[in-house]
Amino acid sequence: MEHATDEVFVPKGRSAAHLRNKSGDITVKQCGDCRRMLPLDDYARLSKGLGGRQSVCRSCMAKRKKKGHEGKRKRETDRLWLGGTCIRKRCPCCGIWKSRREYRFVESTRDQLDTHCTECSSARQSSWKRLNPDRLQAYRNRRRAMKMALSYDLTAADWYGIRYEKFNDCCALSGVNNISLDHFIALKTGHGGTVIGNVYPLCRLLNSSKGDMNPFEWVKRNGVRERIDIKRFNTLVEYLAEQNGLTVDEFRDFVYWAYENPRSLEEVQRDHRVNSIELWRQ
Repeated sequence: MEHATDEVFVPKGRSAAHLRNKSGDITVKQCGDCRRMLPLDDYARLSKGLGGRQSVCRSCMAKRKKKGHEGKRKRETDRLWLGGTCIRKRCPCCGIWKSRREYRFVESTRDQLDTHCTECSSARQSSWKRLNPDRLQAYRNRRRAMKMALSYDLTAADWYGIRYEKFNDCCALSGVNNISLDHFIALKTGHGGTVIGNVYPLCRLLNSSKGDMNPFEWVKRNGVRERIDIKRFNTLVEYLAEQNGLTVDEFRDFVYWAYENPRSLEEVQRDHRVNSIELWRQ
């Protein structure tokens, strides 16, 4: 295609390559699909587009719509309808035609069925859990705190940093592996929550032993002192105190106060805008 010599070519940058006339108006631009330089009349109007036109020419846009329609038609062939109800459907994961009862009910979809059959859906969930243990732990403990109306802003990235970068994927008290997420101040007290300043990695055996006890009292118990390293415990207390903006003595007093003044769910909901540390200081 030939263009007038008074037009200036602008190469592709943040916007598509195009030609401008002496007045600065765009006369020709490159199609985002076929890459041809075409006059603006070959593009449909779009006020926010370059030159007030779409980024794809009319011909390529027609191909896109046809492809989308064929894809939708193909998806529809993977369902068998009877009286407006989908009675059988092909699972895109296993490729097997299965009856309606072998899919989970999902009200928001057109056929009111899950995309994958129950068997494949369960397998996908199990695979995700194996590949994302940190995200799963963070999610489950956020849910626990949320149900008790406590703070729950711990993200998977936060937990990853605590577990691997701070404690080197080891129990904070014994140094062994096979760890789980533990709340220093138990959620049942109605204080703390699933937040950076209240979680740490603890081996499953010690976690089971600690339960909902005050950790300062728990470490004094017979059988516990032999399993933990008291230096590690002191280091953990210093770390959590720093995360909460307290000295070690202040943090110890706060923990004892939290266990001596538990809150019910109704009380937490009533004071949900007030941080437990602020309540302790009053």
